[in-house]
Amino acid sequence: MQLAYAFLARSAEVTTDGTLQVLGGDFDVLQVESFPAKIPPFVLVAKFACPISEYGTEHVVSIDMTDPSGERVELMPPNKLNLSPMARDRDFGASLLVHVAAQFEEPGKYTYHILADEKEIKAIPLYLAVAELPIPIALQVTTEAVSK
Repeated sequence: MQLAYAFLARSAEVTTDGTLQVLGGDFDVLQVESFPAKIPPFVLVAKFACPISEYGTEHVVSIDMTDPSGERVELMPPNKLNLSPMARDRDFGASLLVHVAAQFEEPGKYTYHILADEKEIKAIPLYLAVAELPIPIALQVTTEAVSK
C-alpha cells in the first residue's frame, strides 16, 4: 500500500460510486483575525493505492498533529484499514477523510502526520497567521452587461 495523495480541503466526500468531491482543496495557509482562533471545520483527504496482491489485508492508519511548539497530539487513533474492494481483479484505492474541528492557540506551523503501520508516510503543513488586512465577510463582485 502506498499513499497516492494527501491534502487539506474545506470540504470533501466520497460518493457511493467512489468519486471524490472536493471543495477548496489543497490549501496550506490560513489567516485569522486573532488567536486563539477557532476556524471552520476542514478535511484531511488521503487516498491509498493498493495492488491486487494486498486484497483482504489490513493496515493500521493513524493521524497525529504537531503544533508550533512541537507538541504532538493524536488526531485520529490507530484504525484498521481493511483492503477489501468490490473488484478483485485489479489494483484499487482506499480513501480516508478525516474531519478536523480545532481551536488553534498560536500562530505558526502545524503539521498533520499520516502514519501507516506505525511509520510516517506523509506530513502535511498548515501555517496559521494573523491577517495583515481585515478579512472580508463576503467578496462582492458586480458585473455589467456589455451590449454590442
